[in-house]
Amino acid sequence: DYSKIEGYEQDHILTKRVIDGLIEFTKLDVNNILLVCHSHVMKMILLSQFSDKFDYLYRLKNCAIIEMDYVDGEFKFIDIH
Repeated sequence: DYSKIEGYEQDHILTKRVIDGLIEFTKLDVNNILLVCHSHVMKMILLSQFSDKFDYLYRLKNCAIIEMDYVDGEFKFIDIH
């Protein structure tokens, strides 16, 4: 149980922080955003936004790229490369 490790950020807190940050990015006046992050953050995005497609057992490949869109206040999964 990692939550007992001093300084460990609990998953629900990390998830909220990451999703709040992603929503802030959507407010920028740009067409595309490239987010480079650790696989744990990528998995948090997948599990919190696309739980109908991914679960904790899903293994991300090294250098995976998640392609998604943000439409009408919701993230839409496009593909994973």
